[in-house]
Amino acid sequence: MRPSALKNLVACAPLAFIPMSMALGFAHYRGPACSGDKLGDEAFGPAQGCHVRDDSKGMGVIVSSTGPTDVNQLAVFFKNDSCNEAEVVETIDSDCSNIQEWSSYYVLDVCEGKSADCVME
Repeated sequence: MRPSALKNLVACAPLAFIPMSMALGFAHYRGPACSGDKLGDEAFGPAQGCHVRDDSKGMGVIVSSTGPTDVNQLAVFFKNDSCNEAEVVETIDSDCSNIQEWSSYYVLDVCEGKSADCVME
């Protein structure tokens, strides 16, 4: 993914106003490789901006789809705590992320601002 495609979204909207189908799900686990105690679930969409990691996030995180309209979304993880695109450590759309040195993340819609037939490759 080109760094210019990443956007540092700063808008913040309460989850209650974002349909679940427009968000990615994040399940946080205490241990590496998404093992150990499950620490909690969250769902975020692109409009909700940068999220900073805290102690409740653990080491592993499973990213998952919440519906058909999030097919063009990626979870982007950063080494810094400000979602600075110069320090991207991983981008995933679904799977267990076992990166241990991440400090922030956001959801990127790779088709935002593009034609209606845009599909993430």
